[in-house]
Amino acid sequence: MINPKLDKRTIFVIFIFIVLFGVGFFLTEQSLEKSFFILFSLLLWLLIFLLKRDLVLASLLYILIVLPFNITLQVPGSVEIFNTEILLSSPFVSGIYVNYLVPTISILDIGLTLFLLSVTLERGFKFYTNILRDWRNGVLILIVFLILQNIFLNNFLAVLNSVRLVGVILSIYSTITIFKGRYLKYFISALGVIFIVNTVIQGIIGIKQFLGGSSLGLLFLGESQVVSGMQGSSFIELGGQLFLRAYGTFPHPNVLAGYLILSVVIGIILWRENRFISVLLILLSSVSLIFTFSRICILLLFLICAIFILKSLFKGREIFFSFSPLLFLERFTNVFVGGDSGWQDRINLLRSSWEVVKRNWFLGVGIGNYVKAMEDFVPRTKKGILLTQPVHNVLMLILSEIGVIGLMIYIYTFLSLIILNVKRWNYLKILVLLSILIIGSFDHYLFSLPQGLIIFLLFIVIVCMDLESLYENE
Repeated sequence: MINPKLDKRTIFVIFIFIVLFGVGFFLTEQSLEKSFFILFSLLLWLLIFLLKRDLVLASLLYILIVLPFNITLQVPGSVEIFNTEILLSSPFVSGIYVNYLVPTISILDIGLTLFLLSVTLERGFKFYTNILRDWRNGVLILIVFLILQNIFLNNFLAVLNSVRLVGVILSIYSTITIFKGRYLKYFISALGVIFIVNTVIQGIIGIKQFLGGSSLGLLFLGESQVVSGMQGSSFIELGGQLFLRAYGTFPHPNVLAGYLILSVVIGIILWRENRFISVLLILLSSVSLIFTFSRICILLLFLICAIFILKSLFKGREIFFSFSPLLFLERFTNVFVGGDSGWQDRINLLRSSWEVVKRNWFLGVGIGNYVKAMEDFVPRTKKGILLTQPVHNVLMLILSEIGVIGLMIYIYTFLSLIILNVKRWNYLKILVLLSILIIGSFDHYLFSLPQGLIIFLLFIVIVCMDLESLYENE
């Protein structure tokens, strides 16, 4: 008699090879190196599965491993069905090509698909039907709203982003529910190794970008093509010189900074598990974070580390990360003396977002369509450059894209998630929530980008997991 679990796993492996074949279809259409990296990453997933014999764990570790790499495959702008061309995207705003409006499949979408299917195969469809049937969590209400909104808007980009958002929400519930006890302890240990390796890679790439003033040509890893002083690149002027901010393989230095804050938080979690890995991860993340020049995240770093020290975790030892204070101080004082237009740009985007909301307050413009909806009133920088990017405030972005009803459902969904799952609070969970609120108040990537959504997923999982129970008997 065939073992049912073995049979299900065999079917799943067949599915992986179908995905491999699908990725191979893009080899002649897009970057050959990028497609090979995706193929390699999927083979890595298979290797983890063969070693651990656990589909769910292998899929979640896969997501964590590929998280820093901004690898995407672009969906064709149009398709032809029955001799009729159907437009899937219109990525131009006032004649300017906008990346945010291009539908793409991220390597993280592959990871989410693997994870959700793994959970379904191991736990059955009932696992997710139970989540949807629990009216208290608001997940089903949000899904129904998104379906109705997308039927009304009939926009492919919004559909794709809505599916991604639902996948993230279901993955949060899956991770919180499944990873408990010894399973959770093993997962936390694996987190430390993965984040140390990725932080070292991102730190080396980011520092070399800063020192060299340009990207390193690592397109197959998802590195952005940037040059200090070039329009569209994020750079700063300090001491009369231009410096390229560290990107790593993220689409923007601020996203790398958010990842490094997450890395610091994981380092603190590992303090009781392995102090060497904990200290090393915090040190590496802190040094790398400086070169992103993300003021919000650097302030968060000081806040988190200050409270960490006050909790006597270092037991009197001196704090061990330092940097040149003069350049750093200039980066912050520029805000107040007018040498940096970043804050004014954010304010202008915020003003434009109110215009988008006023015109689309009920249903919103669809997830991912904010920049298109802002076409008639795109703000400009001091140099007259159009700011074709989402508003740097998550709440305003959500309000613009899914309307007031969608925003209320979204907030309710995550508030109920936290209320139903947090058994006890501690300083770290409060700091993580504060980090989400602060980053979300000054940037958009926690909602608008695949990597940002996964960073948000991990932040929420940290808040909801009962980590204290791991050490109660020690």
